Amino acid sequence: FWFAGRGAGAKAHMDTHIQATMSIQLAGTKRWRLSMMGPRLAPFLTMIYKDGDVYERKERWRPQFSFTLRPGEALFFPPGFVHETLNVDEG
Repeated sequence: FWFAGRGAGAKAHMDTHIQATMSIQLAGTKRWRLSMMGPRLAPFLTMIYKDGDVYERKERWRPQFSFTLRPGEALFFPPGFVHETLNVDEG
């Protein structure tokens, strides 16, 4: 569970557990921005997209999808997605 107030969120990153992710919005409103990870040279995925790394890369990060979740809504995405969140409402 993640609990935070308005304005909190996570910089763009890819989770190190390399698993599918499901988020269920219990309260408040959260904006999600996602994109597939870019081309890579390393054969592994762990820690190649730490918090905020995509903002520093030569190729500018351009989210392909943007969603706003409200209470009772859910978002599911497979491994390999870089994602960023922002709480836009208390909850």
